[in-house]
Amino acid sequence: MKVLIVDDEMVVRVGLKSIIDWENNQIDLIGEAANGVAALSIMEKNIPDVVITDIKMPEMDGLELIREIRRRNYPTKVVVLSSYNDFDLVKEAMLLGACDYLLKMRVTENVLLETLLQIREKIHIVPTESKEADCLAKSLSFLRQKFLRDLLSLGGEADALFLQLKDILQIQLDPAFICCILVKLAPFSPAKPSPPSEILSSSAVSITEEIIADRFTGHCFLVEKDELCILISPSAQGDFSPTSINQQTDTLLQMLETYLNIHPAAGIGSIINSSSNIPASYAQARTALFLGSIDSENIASIYTYMNFPYIEEIASFTNGKLIDIHIRSILSQTNVCGQLPETFRMLSTLAEDSASDVQFRDHSGVKEGTACFIFTLHVYACILKYFKGYGIDIHTVLPHSIRTLEQVSDLSTDSAAVQWLDGIIDDLSCYLDISRQGNCPLSVRIGKQYIEKNYFQNINVKALADYVHLSPAYFGVLFTQYTGMSIGAYLTKVRIRNAQTLLRENNLKIYEVAQMVGYTNSYYFNRIFKKTTGQTPLEYRNLK
Repeated sequence: MKVLIVDDEMVVRVGLKSIIDWENNQIDLIGEAANGVAALSIMEKNIPDVVITDIKMPEMDGLELIREIRRRNYPTKVVVLSSYNDFDLVKEAMLLGACDYLLKMRVTENVLLETLLQIREKIHIVPTESKEADCLAKSLSFLRQKFLRDLLSLGGEADALFLQLKDILQIQLDPAFICCILVKLAPFSPAKPSPPSEILSSSAVSITEEIIADRFTGHCFLVEKDELCILISPSAQGDFSPTSINQQTDTLLQMLETYLNIHPAAGIGSIINSSSNIPASYAQARTALFLGSIDSENIASIYTYMNFPYIEEIASFTNGKLIDIHIRSILSQTNVCGQLPETFRMLSTLAEDSASDVQFRDHSGVKEGTACFIFTLHVYACILKYFKGYGIDIHTVLPHSIRTLEQVSDLSTDSAAVQWLDGIIDDLSCYLDISRQGNCPLSVRIGKQYIEKNYFQNINVKALADYVHLSPAYFGVLFTQYTGMSIGAYLTKVRIRNAQTLLRENNLKIYEVAQMVGYTNSYYFNRIFKKTTGQTPLEYRNLK
């Protein structure tokens, strides 16, 4: 993909050129220009796939450049650079055909690279013609969502910008009364690590808008592919109490579960009285979701911000995702070896080190005396998510170290946190030792458990291997080695055992029993049943 940078400020051009590794990301930076005229001169010789352009420039500004690109029928995508007081111009640029915009003061390596990679994915998609009104509506919606997403981290200068852009972007929020709700569309599952599809996410947004509009005003938008942020304010005559917000959120979760067949959860921040406090309410909602999900006694799906040790540090902790990736990687290794890797046993040492590591604290956004506790809290959360994702009762995995949220709050000193982490490691190691009875790796145990629960479905080796994150060939050999039978033979054994139970305890027709244990062909079921038991299903029933 070829990119051209256009900006009259040299410092901006240099900054954009140096912010990402173009070559390693297979992006060809073909040049730079100080205005639209110079850009068109370059484009006459080498047409780029993407132009990143400023709006305000001498000789030919960004808007005129977009018009000229369209007049010449160049297939070039345009990303405009802007500041917040350029929003009217950004709107016009989007109407002219710009596909995205970047805020000059907030461009980072990740933001720029993500924007370019998204364009590259869509570069071969030919857009359909749209009416101007439809284009304006889509542009407004896009700009509004992007601005609201920026507000989640903007902070101090948000009030002035909010008031300036509220009417332009048709934002239906009262800055004196705002609450943030964060909805997780589906729980983490190692078996299904992919986030919901775009269709599911889009449907979730539509349902949410309809449910929220029934009682409040506001907006919802995706912050991750599986996370939905909702910003709400009271309607003209509506109740905006925490109780009312909880009730409507509960209704929303029920609708999402009913219509989308997912199991969502929600975190609710406190009601704030200024748009500059939106980041605080958002952080509270995210923290409530995190803390609620690790409470062993909480079976609810809605979590509200609460009193908890180091709550602000937990909300601002920036290394949670890195810890999550690291722990999942370590736990995945147990699928192969069936033992707790030595790297996991070193976690308590890492926790102790984090307590005294100034660089770690500064990078993570936590204060002295809190790092060890927060580190341990995230390790614990990762373990819970991992095993719950496989449908394994966490009480069997951590019988001595599982804690309620109230009990966790009493472990906030460094020494108590390290002692708790040591207990977690001991429990996990013991669980894996027990699971290896007969020298059986965890992956085989999980595979057997999956078959026991889903025998009536269409199960094949590839699906089962994907479930435990191993290749089909390797897992097939591993399963046979430790069970003495193939995956297919074990599945047949479980199906026939359950068929025998149904035949003994019910008066179902033979074909109905066959379907209930996973066989669509009753003749084939009869043949397999007799081969396994020495009797036909009817003979077995008559002998009961």
